[in-house]
Amino acid sequence: MRSTTRRNRLTLESLEGREVPATITVLTAADSNPTDMTGITQVGEDYTAQTLRQALMFNVPDENDKRIVFATALSGQTIFAQFSDPGMSANTGPTAFPMNSGANPVVLLDGSTVASPVTITTSNGLPQRLFAALGGNVTLRSVILASGAAV
Repeated sequence: MRSTTRRNRLTLESLEGREVPATITVLTAADSNPTDMTGITQVGEDYTAQTLRQALMFNVPDENDKRIVFATALSGQTIFAQFSDPGMSANTGPTAFPMNSGANPVVLLDGSTVASPVTITTSNGLPQRLFAALGGNVTLRSVILASGAAV
């Protein structure tokens, strides 16, 4: 009697693309002039930003999403918004940190990378929004928001 050996044919299946969002690391608790984008530096495929405002406003080239994290030195620190963006007032009212979500419609503000949460607040005591994003999705993870009129 002859034994028959079955052979399985291996095939490769194409999967959908998996993109990892660009990561921008905020280095300081300082705030910057809303038009100052000089603090952005590319490090490999990711970026560093001197301030949270720069990280929020920066459009990452050739990416759909961005993840903003905090340097370990910012663990437990407070970021005080020194500026309000009057340009968004017609749509949202005075806003401390407007987000440019046009080129990067999905933004993750991720505080889980530091041991103690980062607090984000206003410094002028005026009623204003802390964040405004026109279009896109914004997710906040492990950050404390204080003194804002609305999010």
